[in-house]
Amino acid sequence: MAAITLRNLPAEIDDAIRQRAEKDGVSLNQAVIRLLSETIKPPKNKTYHDLDHLFGILSKEEADEIDAVIAEQRQIEPTDWTDEPGTGWKAPWK
Repeated sequence: MAAITLRNLPAEIDDAIRQRAEKDGVSLNQAVIRLLSETIKPPKNKTYHDLDHLFGILSKEEADEIDAVIAEQRQIEPTDWTDEPGTGWKAPWK
């Protein structure tokens, strides 16, 4: 394995790495490798929490109303389709 030496590491970064190592219960070396790995190659199954504040804000009635609108929009109009093989959907403007 390769080794890297860092010079002139800012104190706040050093402190952050040490705190992360202590919090995770790992060595400084392991903490640095984890931090670099997360930055360079994020985990495949990363969970995002940017919409968490919206969870549970709708009443049951509001959620049911939205579900009904979505279900209606998902309906296929038979007049927009043709039985002619290979033609699929026909645009309403044709």
